[in-house]
Parts: sequence; C-alpha cells; structure tokens
Amino acid sequence: MSDSSIVNTRESWTTSKLALIVVLGAINGALSTPIALAWVALNDAFGVIGAALFQPFVIFTAMAGWLLPRPGVFLLCMVVSGFANMLTGDPSGIVDVYWGFAGGIAGEIAGLIFRWNPERRTQIVFLFGVLYIPLTNVVTAFVYGWQPNLLLWVGLIVGIIAIVLESCLPGIALAKWLASSGLLRTVGLGASESS
Repeated sequence: MSDSSIVNTRESWTTSKLALIVVLGAINGALSTPIALAWVALNDAFGVIGAALFQPFVIFTAMAGWLLPRPGVFLLCMVVSGFANMLTGDPSGIVDVYWGFAGGIAGEIAGLIFRWNPERRTQIVFLFGVLYIPLTNVVTAFVYGWQPNLLLWVGLIVGIIAIVLESCLPGIALAKWLASSGLLRTVGLGASESS
C-alpha cells in the first residue's frame, strides 16, 4: 500500500458524515421558516434594530461546523438550509438560497482563517457568526429597503452580537452535548474527536 492511499479517518468524508450535515442543514432550513416570519414581523414593527435583535437562524449550522470542522461543511449545510427554507414556504423565496450560499461562504472563510484546526472549532463557529451577518445583509438591506445610514451600521453590530449569542452559543452547546452523548459513534464522531 502506498503512502498516498492512506487517509486519516478523521479527515475522510463518509456517507454518514455527509448525511449528518445534510440533515442538520435541512432541519436548520425548515426551522428558519417560522423564525423568518417572526423576523419579518419584528422588522416591520421595529425596523433594522428589531430585526437585528432576533438572530436564531443558524443554530444547526453552528452544530455542524463544530462537530465537523472541515472544508465544505458550512457551505453544504447552509445551501441545504437555504433550499429547505425556500421549499418550506419562507416568503423571501429564492433569496433564501442566496442567504444559504452567503452564510456558507462566511463559514468557509472562518475555517480558512483558522486553517480548519479542530482545536479551534469554537473560534471557527464564532467567526462564522460574525461574518454571517455582513455577508447576508448585502441582499437583506436591498430586499427590505433598508437605507445605508447610521442605524443600518448599528443594526449590523447588534446583529453580530445577537447571532453569536442566539445561534452560535446554543449550536456549540448542542454539539458538545451530542458529541459527548455517544449518539454519533456510528457516524465516526465521539467525545474523543469532538472534544
């Protein structure tokens, strides 16, 4: 057997790991539809700041990124989430797919910055949250008619803080619980790999 055929099992993609990412993305997208309806109501009632305060959109993507810190996880999970969100009736329609793609790119950038180091998985997820808001708000501002003013910039900062607190922290906590529970042993993830 040549050295080139030896693959570290932690680094290899398996069908189980791929299925886990797709399922977490689909759950994230399906749950994002009612969350998006509440977000739109907050945006209509309180404007940019009201919308910025409510950011529980990427809990399951944060879980996926923490459980499997490797290239492609965030992008796959978020694109699946975008399509699931659109197909479950989110009124934003095709824009959901853009948000999924942009959010996935945010996670991929975060992973690249930390070189996908499993020891830095928590920092990767937090940076994903920080980058998610500006990358997705490019189109959000246009779709919802937000004017480029000081309030928009304040909303951006509030949104970044909110997504870290409302999505990243719960996602990491759920991922840690899931990894330590032993439920993911058949997927090839356990307490030793995800600690």
